[in-house]
Amino acid sequence: MKNLTGIKKLRPYLNKRIGLLIFIFILAIVTAILNVLPIQIIGIITDLLCKTKITPLKQYIINITGTSIVNFIFLFLLIYVVQGVLGTLYGYIVSDLNNKIISEVRADAYSWILNNNKFHEQFKIGDTISRLTNDIEAITRTVADPLNGLLVDLLTLIVSLYIFLLWDVRLALISLLGIPIIYFMSKWIATENHNITVKERERIGDISEYLSDVLINFPLIKSYKTDIKEKAIFNNINKDIYSYRKNVLKKFNIYWPVIYIINGLGTAIVVYIVYLSVLKGNLSAGDVIVAYTYITKIYRPIVLLSRFGNDISMADASITRVFQLENLFINEKENSFIYKPLTKLKALELELKNLTIANKQTLVVKDINLMVKANTLITIYGESGKGKSSIINSLVGFTNIVSGQILINNIDCTNKLSLRRSLIRVCFQNPHIFKRKLDENIYYNAEEHVNSKIFKKAYNNLGMLKLCNEKGQNSNLGGINNSLSGGEKKRLAICRTLNKYSPIYVFDEPTSELDDENRHKVKFILEDLKKEATVIVVTHDKSLMDISNEIYYIEQNQLKKYLG
Repeated sequence: MKNLTGIKKLRPYLNKRIGLLIFIFILAIVTAILNVLPIQIIGIITDLLCKTKITPLKQYIINITGTSIVNFIFLFLLIYVVQGVLGTLYGYIVSDLNNKIISEVRADAYSWILNNNKFHEQFKIGDTISRLTNDIEAITRTVADPLNGLLVDLLTLIVSLYIFLLWDVRLALISLLGIPIIYFMSKWIATENHNITVKERERIGDISEYLSDVLINFPLIKSYKTDIKEKAIFNNINKDIYSYRKNVLKKFNIYWPVIYIINGLGTAIVVYIVYLSVLKGNLSAGDVIVAYTYITKIYRPIVLLSRFGNDISMADASITRVFQLENLFINEKENSFIYKPLTKLKALELELKNLTIANKQTLVVKDINLMVKANTLITIYGESGKGKSSIINSLVGFTNIVSGQILINNIDCTNKLSLRRSLIRVCFQNPHIFKRKLDENIYYNAEEHVNSKIFKKAYNNLGMLKLCNEKGQNSNLGGINNSLSGGEKKRLAICRTLNKYSPIYVFDEPTSELDDENRHKVKFILEDLKKEATVIVVTHDKSLMDISNEIYYIEQNQLKKYLG
C-alpha cells in the first residue's frame, strides 16, 4: 500500500462506513464456513459407503444429522439456500457500497473542477472527461472485486488451513510453503505493470482528448478531406496503448507458469501425504476427496491474491488520475463582512495598478495601469495577439497575474477571485453555447425575474424573440442542423451577459461576426448600459470609439491611452 497513492485517497470514503464494513466481514465469515461444509458432507457419504473409519470432525456432524441420506440431502439443500440468500444480500451490499463510493468520488471530482481557480489553459477537456468516466470505474477493482470474491476466498483458506492443522501440521505447512514465492512474484509483476499502466492511462487520456477535438471539428475534417491524416494520428496513439498492453502480457507469460507449477506441486504433495495417512489408518478414504478440495480452496485465493495485487496496482494508476483533479482546487477564504458593501453599490470603479500578466511562460503585459470610473465606458482597441483578451481573462482568473493589484472602489481584490467574479460579468469572445435548450442558454445564470430594461431591449433588438419563435425556445442546440450561426451565437451571448445585473461589465469583441445593422444595435445597447454600470469593451471595431469615454491600446506589452 506504500506506493498506492490513489487508493489511499479512498480511505475517507471507507472510514465513514466502518459499521457496514464490519457487517460485510461477518457475512463473509459465515459464507466461508458454509463453503467448507458441503465438502465434509461429501467426505462423510464416501466414508459411509466405503465403511471406513470416521474422523472426529465428521463424527460430530453425524451426531447432529444422523446417517440417513435424506438428512444429508436436506442439509445440502439448506446450506445452498442459505448460501444463496446470504450471497444475494452480500453481493447487493458490496455492489451498492462500491457504486456509492464511485458516485461520491465523481461528485467530488466534479466539484474540484468547478472550484478550480487556476487557469483554463491547463485544462485538457477530453482527458478530464476520461478521468471522470473511465478512470473512476477502477474503484470497482479496489472495492467490489476484492470484497465480492477475494475476501470470502481468503476466509475459506483460513478455515481450510485450520482443518489441515487439526489433521496434520505437515499439511498446513506444505500448503503455505509456496506463499513466499507467490508473494515475491506478485510484488514483482505488480510493480512492473504499475509503471506500464501509468503510461498507458496517460495515452488513453490523450486519445480521449484527441477524439474530443476531432468530434468538435468533424465538419472541417470531412470538408477538407483530411480523414487519412487524422486516422494516422489516431493510429499512432492507439499503437502505443497496444504496445503497453503487450508488454504487460509478456510479464504474465513469465508469472503464470511459475504460479501454476507451485500450485501443482503443493497439491500433489498434500494428496500424497493424505494417501499415506489413510494407509496408516489416521485418515479415511473420504478425507482424500476433502483434502484435494481444501487444497484447491487454499491455492485459489492465493492465486486470486496475486492477481488482485496486479489488478490493484493497475487500478491505482487510474484512481490516481482522478484524485489529481483535487490538486486543482484552491480553497479561497474571504472575509465577506469587509467586502459586503461592494455588492450593495451600483456602478463600481475599477483600477489596475502596476499589473503584470503572463500566459503560461509568455509575458503578455507588464506594469500596466488603468482607472475606469463608475458609469463610464472605456475601450481597449487594437489588433489580435497584443494581449487585450488576456487582460479581460485576468479580471476573472483565467490568466496568471504575476504582480500588481486589481482594485474595486479602492479595495484590493487581487487575491479575492470569488469576489471579482461576483462583481464583474464578462461576455467572452468565444460565445460558449451549451448543447442545451435555446431558452436555457439565453437565461443561463439569470436573475429569478429578469425585468431589466437593458435586457429586454437586447432580447428584442438582437432578435432573440425571433430566434426562439423560429427554432423553438425548447429546441436543443446540438448537431449541425440545429446549431446557431456565428452571429446568432454572439447576439445570444450578449443577451445572456445582460440577464443579470452586475456593477461592472466586460465585453470581448462584442460586434465580431455581426452585420452592420446588429453592430449598430449593440453599440446603442452598450451606450445605455454605462448609465447603469461600468463598462469595458475590447474590440477591433472603430465605431465603438464614438461611445467611449476613454480609449486605450497595447504597444510593446504596455497599455497606453489614446489621445486622439
